[in-house]
Amino acid sequence: MNPLDGLRIIGGLLLLNAFLSWWFTSSGTWGYQGHKIDPNYWVDVAKEAVWGPRHMSMAELQEYNGVHRPRVYLSVNGTVFDVTRRRDLYTGKGSYSKLAGRDCSRVLVTGCLDRPQEYTHDLRGLDANEVDDKLGGWLRYYRNSPDYWPVGTVELDPVEGPVPEKCDHRVRPL
Repeated sequence: MNPLDGLRIIGGLLLLNAFLSWWFTSSGTWGYQGHKIDPNYWVDVAKEAVWGPRHMSMAELQEYNGVHRPRVYLSVNGTVFDVTRRRDLYTGKGSYSKLAGRDCSRVLVTGCLDRPQEYTHDLRGLDANEVDDKLGGWLRYYRNSPDYWPVGTVELDPVEGPVPEKCDHRVRPL
C-alpha cells in the first residue's frame, strides 16, 4: 500500500465520521460545543508548544478588551483566560464588560461590581480565607468551562498606596 492509499482511507473515514455525526446529532462534532473546536484554542496550544507559556504585562493585557484587539482576555489572580467565545458577555454592553482586559481578582471576591476601584488585583484588606475560597472557585470555573481556556500569565503591577476601602460585600451573582 502506498502513502496515497493511506491518505484516501483516512480521508474516507473522516468523511464517514462527519456524515454519521451530522446524521445522528445534526452537528459535525457529535454535539460537542466546547473550546476544543475553536481554532483560536489550537493556535494558542501550538504557540505554547513552540514558544512556551505566554507571559504578558498589564499594559498588554489591557489591549485584549475586545476593542483594541479581536480577542478578549481577563485575568484571575495572574492567570490569563481567553473569554472570546462569550464576546456578548465581555464586550460592549455585556454584563461583564468591565472585567475584560484586566485582572479582576478583587471584584470576583467582593462582588462589588458598581465600584470601579474594585477592578484590580489588589487583595489587601480582604479576609484570606474568603480570598482563597472565592478565587479558587473562580479559577476552577474558568479552567473547567467549555468556553474559556488559560492562555498564560500576567505580570501583576506592584501594589502601592493605601489599602482599598472595604465594600459592603453584597452577595451578587456574577
